[in-house]
Amino acid sequence: MRCAVKGCPLCYSGRRGREVFSGHWGWRQRARVRKVCSAMGMLKRPLVREAGGLPCVSAASPLARSYPALFAFVTETTWDDGTVREPGTVMVMSGDGLLKLWLHDREGSGRSAWAAGEALEDALAAADDMIATGSGEWRVDRPKGQARKPGRT
Repeated sequence: MRCAVKGCPLCYSGRRGREVFSGHWGWRQRARVRKVCSAMGMLKRPLVREAGGLPCVSAASPLARSYPALFAFVTETTWDDGTVREPGTVMVMSGDGLLKLWLHDREGSGRSAWAAGEALEDALAAADDMIATGSGEWRVDRPKGQARKPGRT
């Protein structure tokens, strides 16, 4: 399609392979492509959990025998009184020549603590002792969406 204006700069742009404009040289109606999403939808968690769920790791494992408090922190799904409990999480990382464990208690407001050691066994023992005695510096999580204050690391 061409416009009726001789020497039209918009047609010139289209002839040179630059940008094309509606009603000028090089313009054509684009075919509409229907996009199909083939991704699987997000699965939702059940709203109610059953009390007394089984731990995900066998209680006969070496971890359970060596570090019983840490094992219970990560696997127990019920409290002593039978109410439902959200198991804690542990993340292992290394830095500054140490192995570090980040402990996160997901129950209630959520609290976090760190344990470290030169070897994995040292870090696990420190974490087990911290959980068993209730010692260590447990910090409450920031509310979701709250940014860190400027100037702090």
